Amino acid sequence: MSKFTDLHLELEIKAKDFRENPTDENGDKIIAEIVHLIENNASILVDGIPSDVNPNVIVPSGYYANDGRFYIHIFSSKVSFDASTATNPLLTHMHGLMEFMNKNQQIGGFSLNHTQKNGSILITREDIDAFTKK
Repeated sequence: MSKFTDLHLELEIKAKDFRENPTDENGDKIIAEIVHLIENNASILVDGIPSDVNPNVIVPSGYYANDGRFYIHIFSSKVSFDASTATNPLLTHMHGLMEFMNKNQQIGGFSLNHTQKNGSILITREDIDAFTKK
């Protein structure tokens, strides 16, 4: 099993490339890597917080974007997690996150490697759907 520090090195590299050069091509590479992780039901690092309804249940954290939808914070590595303000690292599987997202239409997608300084790279559910239909 991978260590947290190199959990998804390809995703980490693609996110860095996108931040340095935010083109459609680099964005598509991130989406392709996310789809690859979904297809393989890869483990992904999220910030887990206790549910407001049941404190014994841990749910992924995130934020509401300008479109009014909730985006789940995911991280490509523990290094990226540590660079954020997230405090509760939790490993979960992509199929579980996709199921959670598909049952809740108010979830817009994923917020990749969120930091206070740089914000997030948003991957919308529509981006994922469009890419899987190519």
